[in-house]
Amino acid sequence: MGAKAASSGSTSRRECCRAVGLDISAGMLSRRRRKLRGRGVRPDLVLGDAAGLPFRDASFEAVLHHGGIAEFPDRPGALAEMARVAKPGAKVVICDPGVPADRPMRLVNRLLLKLQPLYATPPPVDLLPEQAEDVRVSWFRGEAWYMLEFVKESSGQKADSEAAVEA
Repeated sequence: MGAKAASSGSTSRRECCRAVGLDISAGMLSRRRRKLRGRGVRPDLVLGDAAGLPFRDASFEAVLHHGGIAEFPDRPGALAEMARVAKPGAKVVICDPGVPADRPMRLVNRLLLKLQPLYATPPPVDLLPEQAEDVRVSWFRGEAWYMLEFVKESSGQKADSEAAVEA
């Protein structure tokens, strides 16, 4: 899901931002639409595949993915697409169930792995696109979920710094 600021100068989230949700399942989009309408929210919901987002380059000020990236058949493609649709300097956040490899497993982690062995897959830091800067991973919900976040490089910034190193 991404959020794009509208031209309104208001500080209210509802008035200043547009939310866009995407899912590969029409049923899930229908369910989400009903749920949000009950709360007075009218988001743009789009049927599509995360590895081929139907949005222009650099069209969102923030991008959020919540749940299921470990099950994507093309995780590198989905991550590249998230970076592609993010504006330079935008934050991209991915939240997914997982198991931290750098500490002892808690009961919740062992139960999670029994129910879904795929969540032994570590956060996809190694699959992030080249434009990812300020990469961070944190754990929450009893260390059963991770949050992988990065900032898409500002246009030309990385190229300029690489040129300075070469000189």
